[in-house]
Amino acid sequence: MAQSSYNHRTESQGVSELVSRAGEKAKAIFKVQVSLAVNNESLPPKSFPPPFCAYYNCYKDEVTVYTRRMQQVAEMHDLDLDKMVAYIICHEYGHAKQARIFESSQICPWYLRMRPQCIVELSGVGIPLERADVNFVIDGLLDFCVDKELHKHGISIPWAKSRLRDLKLKPGNADEAFLYVRTKELPVDISFYEFGELSDSEKEAMKVAITEWVGGRWDKVYRLVGTLEFWDPNRYCNVLETLITVLFGQCVAFLLTSSALIFRGRNRPSFWDNNQYFVPHVMPKSVQ
Repeated sequence: MAQSSYNHRTESQGVSELVSRAGEKAKAIFKVQVSLAVNNESLPPKSFPPPFCAYYNCYKDEVTVYTRRMQQVAEMHDLDLDKMVAYIICHEYGHAKQARIFESSQICPWYLRMRPQCIVELSGVGIPLERADVNFVIDGLLDFCVDKELHKHGISIPWAKSRLRDLKLKPGNADEAFLYVRTKELPVDISFYEFGELSDSEKEAMKVAITEWVGGRWDKVYRLVGTLEFWDPNRYCNVLETLITVLFGQCVAFLLTSSALIFRGRNRPSFWDNNQYFVPHVMPKSVQ
């Protein structure tokens, strides 16, 4: 039996040391200082399934890390723990830097406003567009920007092979609802395709698995998403506006919104100091 590449560090203290080293690497890449909360005891909420191990809270300006989940994911996907921790921590620090870049352009990408009458047409069937679906696309684009920047520093997505295996497992009763899921996950899949640890043949297999469902949308979305750059928030806004139309047939406009509304009931980091920010508003094309 081939030796597993999983680095068997079973004690949380060992993982915490990896997290600390990865934090220093992330600071060197993104030149950002952010609070790092390391949880060695509990797992993330059930709403965050694997490979979720950490997240950046834009309202607290804090990266939270779950070391037990890191161990589980590394073992589950047969990953090198050091490399996995480095990717995860650097990725979340990237979001912290991203927040500052967007703030400097007076844009708050995470706060979403939607008209309730947004309907997506799939094979003649109308499906209400949910806030969570748009947020999924928003998060996918923000992740792509961070992963693109990390790739320049030799850091890739370590569990891309697992994503490829999942894409090949189509449900037997796949229908328009499954197509809808595949459509909204396109930005995420493109990140795995571009920046994951995949061979050329594995990348081709991933593209085939996705285009089997979304057809020509792959090429159109791939070209569009590929124009994103980590340091260009205005380009991000343009891509989101076009992508929501391509994927869902709706419109997006970035409109000025009161900071008091954006941060109502939430903590407000000191660097978010404008009175108003441009935030995405989603609406049907008929009311554009």
